[in-house]
Amino acid sequence: MSTLFSQPVTRHMSRSISSLVSSKHIIHLHSPNPLAEHSILKLYKKSTLTSPLIITVHCDIKKNFLLKNIYLEQVLKPLLRRAQFITVSAPQNKNLPQLKDFDLKTQVIPFGSPIKTSFQTPLSNKKKYLLFVGRLVKYKGLQYLLKALQNSSYQLKIAGDGPLKTKLQKLSKTLNLSSQVDFLGFQYGSNLDKLYEQAFAVVLPSIDNSEAFGMNLIEGLCFGTPLITTEVGSGTSFVNIHNKTGLIVPPENSPALRSALDTLHSNPSLHQQFSLNARLHFKENFTLDQMALSYAKLFKESQKYIGYAHECLL
Repeated sequence: MSTLFSQPVTRHMSRSISSLVSSKHIIHLHSPNPLAEHSILKLYKKSTLTSPLIITVHCDIKKNFLLKNIYLEQVLKPLLRRAQFITVSAPQNKNLPQLKDFDLKTQVIPFGSPIKTSFQTPLSNKKKYLLFVGRLVKYKGLQYLLKALQNSSYQLKIAGDGPLKTKLQKLSKTLNLSSQVDFLGFQYGSNLDKLYEQAFAVVLPSIDNSEAFGMNLIEGLCFGTPLITTEVGSGTSFVNIHNKTGLIVPPENSPALRSALDTLHSNPSLHQQFSLNARLHFKENFTLDQMALSYAKLFKESQKYIGYAHECLL
């Protein structure tokens, strides 16, 4: 299997899906994923498949999709009409353009993460660095964070990899930040947990709503780590509540990012309050158990559609 525009591509997908799916199953499809969606749509059109359909929509459809309008009108919208239920990860994501006609069957089920039992209430003076976790791609806006660090003593650890790594490393060197910025590559398991637990703040400087939620943000919340994010009209501002779990600034704005960093650094009591609020916000909204229970309830509701030839426009 290979990828194209971050989508899995294989000539065997349609055949594989066809061999796995029957009308006794509930189909849970994640979108956007054009090839898988096209394969499922063909099954509904060309067979007697009547499986209930749940679609989790993750993000907006950006211009890098080839033949975007054809995909929207001939693949995605017919599937959205066919679906019994549509889910999104945050209230803001109900406003995604592809969902404008489907509000009545769209519901919010936030993504979840396991509770870390090793968590200890953090002390602000033990926090040593800023943390970014994610792929090194354009919409993450890391260049704005690097520029925000100029002429400061802030340390930044970048846990991730991607096509912009070399370019970002060169920018870091140009800005004389080589001694302050550590490119760690992707981190997993206990190594990543330690990074979250010991970070002063998790920073996600995204520039548009391609950043639809931010799993790294709820992982930061789990460890009581304050967040600094940008307002891009997506679920990131559902995960990070301004002046409660952290700070939110305009996108593509290095001075605003620097101001947020300075505010958090110069106010230990504010940092401590954000930290406590972060942990509480996580436990109330973003645990893996909560997500699993919500989907279990939805799957149970979907069972009544098994074997029922749901009439819809395909």
